[in-house]
Amino acid sequence: AGSGGGANPTWLLSIDNSSHTLQKVDVTTGASTDVCVLDTDFFYPSLTFSRLNGLFASRTGERLDQIDPCTCEITEVGLYGDYSGVYGITSNETDDLYGVATTQDVLLAIDVDSARVVDEYRLGCREFNCAVDADADRLWIATNHGIGQSGHPTSKYLQRKRCMQQLYVSRNPTN
Repeated sequence: AGSGGGANPTWLLSIDNSSHTLQKVDVTTGASTDVCVLDTDFFYPSLTFSRLNGLFASRTGERLDQIDPCTCEITEVGLYGDYSGVYGITSNETDDLYGVATTQDVLLAIDVDSARVVDEYRLGCREFNCAVDADADRLWIATNHGIGQSGHPTSKYLQRKRCMQQLYVSRNPTN
């Protein structure tokens, strides 16, 4: 995300997969501005900046690419190995990434230099998403299937301790 001079980010980057265009999106209005057209026919379901400002994109959920947002040059990093359906990536507490392998229903720790999966976390839920809270040293994980239903907990992963803890099992989404 970018700041446009202010303290809070006012835009983010996205890819319009129908036109293969890298776009800058205003988070206040939702208006998009084309940055450039990517030289590719592949689709990118997810992209994120790493903590050291590299822009990474999950190509077709099978491999990791790095995109230079100034030139739109795409550099292939590598395959995720035996994992597929990696349609969501986010930065972790280092320069590496987390990814969600929807085919295997696992959270992955991904090395940005090779796309090699360096760790795998089975979560006991399917179709989930996650967000890093670096200040609290946590990765928040929410299942997209059955939110608010018994047996589908929202969990927190303590990054440094590498263990799973059940945060709550909600029978009422307002709790």
